[in-house]
Order: sequence, then C-alpha cells, then structure tokens
Amino acid sequence: MQNVQLLKFYDSRGCPTICAYLKYENEIIKAIAPAGKSTGSHEVISYPLDKGKPNIDLSFKFFKENRKTIEQGFDFDNQEEFDSLLEELDESPNFQEIGGNLTIALSMLFLKFKAKQNGLEVFEYLNPKAKIKDLPKPLGNSFGGGVHSNNKIPVQEFLITNNKKLVSENIKLNIEVYKKIEEQLKNKKIFFGKNDEGAITADINFNDAIGFVEKAIDIVGEKSKYGLDVAASEFYKNKKYEFEKNKYSETEFVSFWDSFLKKHKNVMYVEDPFFEDSFDAFASLQKKTKALICGDDLYTTNKERLQEGIKKKSSKAILIKPNQIGTLSRMYDTVNLAHKNNIDCVISHRSGESCDTTIAHLAVGLKGINYIKTGTVSGERLAKLNELILIESLLK
Repeated sequence: MQNVQLLKFYDSRGCPTICAYLKYENEIIKAIAPAGKSTGSHEVISYPLDKGKPNIDLSFKFFKENRKTIEQGFDFDNQEEFDSLLEELDESPNFQEIGGNLTIALSMLFLKFKAKQNGLEVFEYLNPKAKIKDLPKPLGNSFGGGVHSNNKIPVQEFLITNNKKLVSENIKLNIEVYKKIEEQLKNKKIFFGKNDEGAITADINFNDAIGFVEKAIDIVGEKSKYGLDVAASEFYKNKKYEFEKNKYSETEFVSFWDSFLKKHKNVMYVEDPFFEDSFDAFASLQKKTKALICGDDLYTTNKERLQEGIKKKSSKAILIKPNQIGTLSRMYDTVNLAHKNNIDCVISHRSGESCDTTIAHLAVGLKGINYIKTGTVSGERLAKLNELILIESLLK
C-alpha cells in the first residue's frame, strides 16, 4: 500500500492549493491542483464550504479521515476504478464533501504513479504510439483584461496561435508576438504590467488592444492567427451584456460578434462569447462563422452539458479543465464524447497555477485534444510549454 501525503502548496496567485505526493523507488511523484478565478457555476466544488466559503482545511480533514481507503485505491489497475472510489467516498455529484481540487490532485497522482510503475512517461502510458502530430497547437495568452486584470477591457484573454509543424516553433512565434505587443506599448509610452496569467495588461480599450495584437502579428510576419476568451458571464447582468459603455441584449450581442468576426478575418477562436447557459446564442454565432466558437463556462468539462451543446450545435470546440469536473475519468468521458462528435478539445490551465505539467502530457496522450491554452511567458505557464518541447524531442 502506498503512503500518500498531502501538503499545502501555494499557486501563482499566492493562494493555498493541494499537493498530493508519494515516494516510489526513491523518487517523489507529486500532483498539484490548479485553481480558477473566472469560474463557471456548474463546476464541481473546489473545497468543502464553511459558512458559504470554500475551506481547503476541510479537504485535508476529509483526507485524514479516509486516508487508508484512498491509499488502498493506489493498488487498483486502472484510472476508472480509482476515480470511482473517490466518488463513493463523496456521494455528492459535485464533490462537496471532499472538494474537487483534492480529487483532481489524487486522480492526477494516480495517473503519474501508474505511468512510473510501468516505466513510462505519462503521455506514453496514455498513448504508446504517440507521434509528433499528436502535439497540440498552443493558444498563448498575450494580452489580458476581465477579472484577471486591473483594467477596463471586458474581454479576458487575447490568444495567439500558429500552425507550424513543430510545437517548439509555435511556442517561439507566440512569444515573439507577445514581445512585439510590449514594444509597441513602450514606444507609445503606455504604462503596462502583467496579469494573473502573465499576459500583458494596460488600461486601454478593447479596440486599441485588438489593434496592438494585430500589428504585432503583422510585424512578426508569420501569418499568426488569434483568438479571444470573452468570459461573457462576468459582465452579463440583468439579462444584458455590459460591454464597455454599451448594454446589449443577447440577440444584439450575437450580431456584435458576427460583425466583429466578419471584419477581423484573423480571429480563428472565440471562447465564451455569451452567458454560461446560453446554448442557443452560442449555436446562432457558430452557424454564422467558420471560427471555432468554444464553450468553457458553457460546458465546465461536463459530459451532460456537452451533450446538450451537441444537440443544439452550440459550438465546434470545448475547453477542457480537469479540476472543473473533479477526476480524470470524468474528463476522459467528456473528451471522448467531443472527439466522437468532431468537436475540438482545448485543454487548459487555470489562472492559479503551479509548475505541474500534467496537462501537457494529457494533451499528447488523449485523442481529440488539438489545442492547449496555457499562457505564453510566465514561469508556471512555461513549465507546461517547455514540457511539450521535451515531449517533441522524445518523439522526433
């Protein structure tokens, strides 16, 4: 039986999170849970609630009380058995007793442990026949607004992407575009900083931000594309979208994004352009554009919500965040459903991150994950990107 331990680590925002680890053949194997700030209401509970607020210490208490059973689970042969054990320990559908951040840390630890037992890297364990073509295209957060930033831009992320054969080339180009945005701001003497995800942030308006991003792409000259994470639920109030100085009805906001995409041909991806339950609005926009409309808060990596989106043809892409749904097995089910229905999967970091690289391995190891969203230059984001460069070298 494995001796599983928990530690209280701190994420990139300085907030406490859970590190689950064990020692195997004189090597420490660890898994660290991420945490989101812009969260969908349909996500699992991050930590058990105490007077209405998540309390990480209650997850530690639950683990202490159920430790022996959890440790016995590490003798199981497959992921589904172990994750089912976690569900049996907490019979609520959203892990309100144990906390989804504890379950995902343990679920990822189990995966890493099984890979190590078999003498394999995690991506090899999941996909023994992995090839270069299985590496995802990075969506690099280059400029930020919304709840991740202290500025007036409502859109949360401006994402750069490239379509070169090698992931290392795409990462390099994303960084070059990022640096050209910085240079423009310096030249215009506009004060800027970095937000929670290491993206550039400045107190400018949405159209000016678009202008800086598009000019940076032109300067680099490699025909980069870009995308937006609108995170529209954050500014949806009283059935209106409060976007900068305007208020839009849902029908008006569909028209807004339709016109925007017709004007800006370089935009290949728009995430959460509408409120998290607006399946029909997503479908209306996706029908009008060739760009990938992607659901994050719409789906929260939940298979049942994705099934609704498939039925209504709401989007051609889904964001995949393991801790949104609590276990890797649940995440696998959602990815498999998306893959069977030709919906692109975009595996994603959270705004509160660590140097854990599990999502890089999942991106290569699972069929149907075509993109990875994990920042551009910040250390905890580069940990994932550099891991992809390492995997690329192993596959050459």
